Amino acid sequence: MNEKTLRLLVLEDNRDDAEMAIKQLEREGFEIEHSIVDKENSFREALDTDPDLILADYSLPGFNCVDALLIQQKVSPDIPLILLSGTIGEEKAADCIKLGAVDYVLKDNLVRLGPAVQRALDEAELRRERMNTERKLRESEAQKQALLDGSPDMIILLDTELKVVWANRTALNMNPDSVGQFCYRAFPGFEEPCKDCPIEKSIKTGKNEIGVMCIPAIEGIKGKSYWEDIGVPVKNGNGNVIEVIKIARNITDRVKREKELKRKNEELERFNSLAVGREVKMVELKREINSLLEELGREHRFSLPEGSETEVSR
Repeated sequence: MNEKTLRLLVLEDNRDDAEMAIKQLEREGFEIEHSIVDKENSFREALDTDPDLILADYSLPGFNCVDALLIQQKVSPDIPLILLSGTIGEEKAADCIKLGAVDYVLKDNLVRLGPAVQRALDEAELRRERMNTERKLRESEAQKQALLDGSPDMIILLDTELKVVWANRTALNMNPDSVGQFCYRAFPGFEEPCKDCPIEKSIKTGKNEIGVMCIPAIEGIKGKSYWEDIGVPVKNGNGNVIEVIKIARNITDRVKREKELKRKNEELERFNSLAVGREVKMVELKREINSLLEELGREHRFSLPEGSETEVSR
């Protein structure tokens, strides 16, 4: 049995019947904290105290179990309600269960009450756990969606035929109608897969693959662009690739900077080569002038770098 106190709401106009039900539950091992009501207003007020379980007589003067069920299902649908009655036909009991009652027990057969209450509490706990799990999974999905949509990279889920199954906000901004299209048609507008596509390669190898793709034209981008594409295979329990995640990062600016850096380095090398050649030529000219001055019996006009005479003579 439950170790915690059972907060019980009893809808009953016969206090003796209510106390008999409570004593039966105490004999079954329940520790009871109860509230007995017999009017609609008092029933509504008692619901605000968040009871664990409701026992409701089928028929009360001016207020019956059906009325109580309609209120309970609207205000507190997670609280289990068990119908408790002296005489009730199977048809009426079935109608109450359709409205939301979890069980019914006859007053002349209270030995069923303990098991019925325990089962109702267990089922209510399972429902709460399931709802909590589902809530966390919605929250988790929302967080994951926000994370993916916040990425500046295009993140796309493709099937093994390269059709778009799902796309994050960045990809959808490039093409809102991309889902259901082939990747190579949805974005660069090609009629066949890109040459050396790392996504295709990832499907074949079952491994993460990476490559840089040059795209002549793409929606929303002027001129040629460069993309670093990463293919991440998604496998089933047998290790077979069933989908692939494509992560596409626009690296056009980086490629342009690398090309500019390469051009500047080459320019520097050319300039350095010219400068070194000019310096050697000037030393040679100075040496020849000094040599001519020496032949004419005159003093040297230029001082030469240390070792330059030896280098020239060689």
